[in-house]
Amino acid sequence: MKNTFEYRVSIRPNDMEVGRNFIVDKREYVAPLRNGNKETVNWYQFRIPVNEFQKRFGGISDFTSIRFMRMFLTGFQHPIVLRFGSLDLVRGDWRLYEQQLDKMAGTGTLTASAVNIEENSERNLSTMLFRPEQIVFRTPRSHRW
Repeated sequence: MKNTFEYRVSIRPNDMEVGRNFIVDKREYVAPLRNGNKETVNWYQFRIPVNEFQKRFGGISDFTSIRFMRMFLTGFQHPIVLRFGSLDLVRGDWRLYEQQLDKMAGTGTLTASAVNIEENSERNLSTMLFRPEQIVFRTPRSHRW
């Protein structure tokens, strides 16, 4: 390891809860098995902000040149199987406009978020109410080759 940031994520069963441990969504799926039985399996969506690292190694000073991710799994007594739907390093290009927009503007906080149709498809987005100042658009999912 040369210049890296380290993030720790627990996959202990008692830590696998939405709202904790970087978990933002959980899906249950009834999977058919080869023997004809069915078993309920869980899929978790983790969202780890790059600026919430636990340790810094080497001379890395910012997030401008991150190109790779390396994963280490430790502390297991028996073999395990982990399946990943996708591992994505996603960049959000949100910036706060620092100038006053009108005379009534005060101070506050900005929270930017997105509604993602691909990852949260069971939610009916057509019934959501959007304020006129919200920008709503849909982009096609990028092709994976």
